[in-house]
Amino acid sequence: MSMTLEQMQKLPPAEQEKIFRRLNAVRKKAKVTNYSATYGVGKAKLARTAGMSETEADALIKAYWRRNWAVKAVAEKQEVKQLGGKMWLKNPVSGFWINLRYEKDRFSSLNQSTGVYCFDTWLAYCWAVGIKGIGQFHDEVIVPVGDNEQGWMREAMKEAIKLTNKKLNLNVPLDVDPKFGKTYADVH
Repeated sequence: MSMTLEQMQKLPPAEQEKIFRRLNAVRKKAKVTNYSATYGVGKAKLARTAGMSETEADALIKAYWRRNWAVKAVAEKQEVKQLGGKMWLKNPVSGFWINLRYEKDRFSSLNQSTGVYCFDTWLAYCWAVGIKGIGQFHDEVIVPVGDNEQGWMREAMKEAIKLTNKKLNLNVPLDVDPKFGKTYADVH
């Protein structure tokens, strides 16, 4: 069933709630499949994790790979060497060699290490332009800022990401979205 937002809003609240519940159930399974398939999950584990049958899990994994075939294509193009009885993957963005425990981890290792390298490069430029964070979580940094410093902070963070983009020269430029508030909940 396909409907516009306007059509949805015309439905009685109880009917809207039923539709949202169905969509949320589908979204949960799709989200778990999206992340898990990238990491090489099998149908039995996906079925247990997402609370579905193995038949449904198998169908979702196959659908994921039909749509996201490029993930495997990128992974297969990466340089991998054997050294000291271990596999090593060269990250083409950072130039670092990352220990690769399993062949199936090529893309996830590449993806995670690239994200960390990009974020850490940006953080280094933040420090260079005078931003001193007091904490970080995954891809976020917490910086104490007075109300009258928000404009400067936004510009300094944007300058740091410009420097990061210049250094990394990625196909798609990175950006930042500075948010301000009194608590973490205000900005997350």
